[in-house]
Amino acid sequence: MSSFVSKWVVLQRHAVGADDLDAAGVICNDVVARWIDDACAAYLECCPVLTETAEQAGCVVRSETRSVPSGAELGAPASVNVSAGATEIWPTEFAVEVRLRTYGSADDVAYSASCLVSIVDPQSGAARELGDAVRDELIALAHAAAHYN
Repeated sequence: MSSFVSKWVVLQRHAVGADDLDAAGVICNDVVARWIDDACAAYLECCPVLTETAEQAGCVVRSETRSVPSGAELGAPASVNVSAGATEIWPTEFAVEVRLRTYGSADDVAYSASCLVSIVDPQSGAARELGDAVRDELIALAHAAAHYN
């Protein structure tokens, strides 16, 4: 495993139990997906300006998960640390990277997933501009990040 780690806004630790493993003895795909969704949701809970901006415009915050590693790629570790933080910001959306790092196996690995977050009109589905206040909130969160993974 690499010795380089970066700072993250959210860090969740998961002990891997028998219920998390499939018949082949590796982490179930749905468990990996749930951990990614939970970490992204925890990150978004740190974003009150994003939520307020959406509500004031009569819109909703939409998060779409992409590039999810399979459970087989993570293997059967003793635990997995899952972290999240915004990595890129565009006018109408931003990317939250989710890092999954395994511990306690012969071949510990680190994989990433991404979630695209936007503010959308619930009627039309059209994305609206995030604005400077949301951008500033995401930058402030990145500067205050305190977890390593």
